Amino acid sequence: MVAANWDDRIEQELGRKLKALRVAAGISQSGLGAALGVSRTQIQKYERGETRLAVSTLIAICNILRRDPMVFLAGHFPDNSHTIDAPDA
Repeated sequence: MVAANWDDRIEQELGRKLKALRVAAGISQSGLGAALGVSRTQIQKYERGETRLAVSTLIAICNILRRDPMVFLAGHFPDNSHTIDAPDA
Protein backbone atom coordinates (compact mmCIF):
# COMPACT_ATOMS: atom_id res chain seq x y z
CA MET A 1 0.00 0.00 0.00
CA VAL A 2 1.51 3.30 -1.09
CA ALA A 3 -0.07 5.41 1.67
CA ALA A 4 1.22 3.11 4.40
CA ASN A 5 4.77 3.29 3.03
CA TRP A 6 4.53 7.08 2.79
CA ASP A 7 3.21 7.29 6.36
CA ASP A 8 6.01 5.02 7.58
CA ARG A 9 8.66 7.16 5.90
CA ILE A 10 7.22 10.30 7.47
CA GLU A 11 7.21 8.70 10.92
CA GLN A 12 10.80 7.53 10.48
CA GLU A 13 11.87 11.00 9.35
CA LEU A 14 10.15 12.64 12.32
CA GLY A 15 11.81 10.10 14.60
CA ARG A 16 15.28 10.86 13.22
CA LYS A 17 14.68 14.58 13.69
CA LEU A 18 13.38 14.02 17.20
CA LYS A 19 16.46 12.04 18.16
CA ALA A 20 18.86 14.59 16.66
CA LEU A 21 17.12 17.51 18.41
CA ARG A 22 16.90 15.65 21.72
CA VAL A 23 20.59 14.75 21.62
CA ALA A 24 21.55 18.31 20.60
CA ALA A 25 19.55 19.60 23.59
CA GLY A 26 21.44 17.23 25.90
CA ILE A 27 18.27 15.48 27.03
CA SER A 28 18.17 11.72 27.57
CA GLN A 29 15.34 9.52 26.38
CA SER A 30 14.40 9.03 30.02
CA GLY A 31 14.45 12.77 30.65
CA LEU A 32 12.25 13.54 27.65
CA GLY A 33 9.93 10.71 28.59
CA ALA A 34 9.60 12.02 32.14
CA ALA A 35 8.82 15.52 30.84
CA LEU A 36 6.14 14.06 28.54
CA GLY A 37 4.79 11.57 31.06
CA VAL A 38 5.77 8.54 28.97
CA SER A 39 8.43 5.86 29.27
CA ARG A 40 11.92 5.83 27.78
CA THR A 41 10.71 2.93 25.65
CA GLN A 42 7.97 5.12 24.18
CA ILE A 43 10.55 7.75 23.24
CA GLN A 44 12.60 5.01 21.56
CA LYS A 45 9.53 3.99 19.56
CA TYR A 46 8.95 7.59 18.46
CA GLU A 47 12.59 7.92 17.43
CA ARG A 48 12.52 4.68 15.45
CA GLY A 49 9.27 5.67 13.73
CA GLU A 50 7.49 2.67 15.24
CA THR A 51 4.83 4.76 16.97
CA ARG A 52 3.10 7.76 15.44
CA LEU A 53 3.49 11.10 17.10
CA ALA A 54 0.17 12.72 17.89
CA VAL A 55 0.04 16.43 17.12
CA SER A 56 -0.40 17.16 20.82
CA THR A 57 2.71 15.11 21.62
CA LEU A 58 4.70 16.87 18.90
CA ILE A 59 3.66 20.25 20.31
CA ALA A 60 4.67 19.15 23.82
CA ILE A 61 8.04 17.93 22.51
CA CYS A 62 8.60 21.24 20.74
CA ASN A 63 7.86 23.12 23.95
CA ILE A 64 10.23 20.91 25.96
CA LEU A 65 13.02 21.21 23.37
CA ARG A 66 12.20 24.90 22.77
CA ARG A 67 11.89 24.36 19.04
CA ASP A 68 9.43 25.54 16.42
CA PRO A 69 7.25 22.68 15.08
CA MET A 70 8.33 23.63 11.56
CA VAL A 71 11.73 22.12 12.40
CA PHE A 72 9.90 18.80 12.06
CA LEU A 73 7.49 19.73 9.28
CA ALA A 74 9.17 22.30 7.02
CA GLY A 75 10.38 19.76 4.48
CA HIS A 76 6.79 18.83 3.77
CA PHE A 77 5.81 22.44 3.06
CA PRO A 78 8.81 23.80 1.16
CA ASP A 79 7.20 26.94 -0.21
CA ASN A 80 4.81 27.66 2.67
CA SER A 81 2.04 28.20 0.12
CA HIS A 82 -0.25 25.91 2.08
CA THR A 83 -1.10 28.52 4.69
CA ILE A 84 -4.75 28.50 5.64
CA ASP A 85 -6.26 31.06 7.95
CA ALA A 86 -7.84 29.19 10.81
CA PRO A 87 -11.26 30.40 11.92
CA ASP A 88 -11.43 31.92 15.37
CA ALA A 89 -12.25 29.25 17.91
